[in-house]
Amino acid sequence: MIIVDRALAAHEAQGTAIRVGMIGAGFMGQGLTNQIVNSVRGMRMAAIYNRKPERAIGVYKYAGCEDVVVAKSQNALDDAIRRGKPAVAEDPFTICRSPEVDIVVDVTGSVEFGAQVILEAFAHKKSVVLMNAEVDATIGPILRVYAKQHGQILSACEGDEPGVQMNLYRWVKGLGLIPRAMVNVKGCRIPIATRPRRRAGRSGGARTRPWSPPSPTDRRSASSSRSSRTRPGSRSARAACRAG
Repeated sequence: MIIVDRALAAHEAQGTAIRVGMIGAGFMGQGLTNQIVNSVRGMRMAAIYNRKPERAIGVYKYAGCEDVVVAKSQNALDDAIRRGKPAVAEDPFTICRSPEVDIVVDVTGSVEFGAQVILEAFAHKKSVVLMNAEVDATIGPILRVYAKQHGQILSACEGDEPGVQMNLYRWVKGLGLIPRAMVNVKGCRIPIATRPRRRAGRSGGARTRPWSPPSPTDRRSASSSRSSRTRPGSRSARAACRAG
């Protein structure tokens, strides 16, 4: 097993931090940037692209980065990254082509645009990490073929369902067991407490209120009510028949 934290610490000690280029600056991109900047040794958020550059600048500032450089050309982007400045690219493909970027992360959620970015990254010898479930689900196997042709890796991210499932699979295999199924059951279990129930209002109409578990008193009352009902074949039932 690769000890990732030690490998990253070695990159940090050697001054060879992994330079990440991120395409997209939404909610997930903001969280990823904040984590890399403030919590991950051996990695650096080198450049970000977003169709609205001010959003990418805001993501850097959210993570505590100042002096953000907006790069309008390939040379400007490469120079900013070399100087250690947080860079915002106006053209996403400059990130894919930059020799100062080691890996590209796609967090766009777009199929067509995401595919173009991924193929451009492969063409310039960069592996890609996907936080783009849409492109992965639509053409992921096809993109993996292109990755192999260019000698690169197309990977899901650690922490998302596919990555977690693969870690669990490897762990189970390492125990000497044979995994028989890998299932994602997120969203299949609906807690009953979320189901509404209806009761009569003052005007006689029905109105809805949230369901809540019955209290111990309610359960005792219901049990008593069930036990007092006349059942076929019971002594009270036979007495009622004779009286009839």
